[in-house]
Amino acid sequence: MKFSEYIVNLIDLKTCSFAINLQSIMKNLIILLFSVLLTFSLACKTSKNGSTQKNTEVAQLEKKWKLTELNGKPVALNPNKKTVFIKLDLAKNSMNGNDGCNSLHGGVEVSKNNRIRFTKIASTRMACPDMASEESFYKVLESADSYTLNNGVLSLNRARMTTLARFEAMEENALEGEWELDYISGQRIAFDGLYPEKKPSIRFEAGKNEATGHSSCNGYGVAFEVNGNAIKFGDARATMMACEGGGEQAFFKTLKTISQFSVSDNTLNFIMGDIGVMRFQRKQ
Repeated sequence: MKFSEYIVNLIDLKTCSFAINLQSIMKNLIILLFSVLLTFSLACKTSKNGSTQKNTEVAQLEKKWKLTELNGKPVALNPNKKTVFIKLDLAKNSMNGNDGCNSLHGGVEVSKNNRIRFTKIASTRMACPDMASEESFYKVLESADSYTLNNGVLSLNRARMTTLARFEAMEENALEGEWELDYISGQRIAFDGLYPEKKPSIRFEAGKNEATGHSSCNGYGVAFEVNGNAIKFGDARATMMACEGGGEQAFFKTLKTISQFSVSDNTLNFIMGDIGVMRFQRKQ
């Protein structure tokens, strides 16, 4: 064989070998890439499932919770005392509620492994008959560092071992809270002329069939009945300050005509028949 023929055959053999190796490398790369994509897909799915589970748990916490047990002792029902509760808004990292006498508010932080921390708790300063219970309640909120959630019961714990308090989920009442009037129909005088200094307000509390508020002149209480969105008010009982103008009279007279209500975001409408006659805005 001539030298030139030998070289041509050698080149062909090397080229063939190179082609075989390249084909093998490409095959291995495709297998490797598929494995990486499969692993990434499984990791994303696991992360998504974990995130969904966490979001579901957070949604379960964002409720109104009624205190049922404090420091191992059941909380007795007292018709003359307001319901002790906390309401969590984790989107805003905020908490509000009532200690049975005073309104309270503060911050709340929830993190992984069921950690919870209440911060900057403050309250109104009304003198209350059972200050000891209220002080114990605040100490529990300040001491809690973890929580458990089981069958609609929220437990606040210390060091994951000691249960400081237990709460039960409360049904939300769309009416609940304090509302300030900003519209009333059927009056010849403009709204600002009817209520030049103070606007009337009404307040609904959980578990009570009497609303309270201010008529713009006198404090008052008024019994009411609710059935779905139907509502009926009784005669208001008010303090006896002499009032100028017809604002108070218009407020109480219109309140007696209300037959139903609707709530949209922070607006409460009182309706007579099918006509909206009073409009309130939620007070923060």
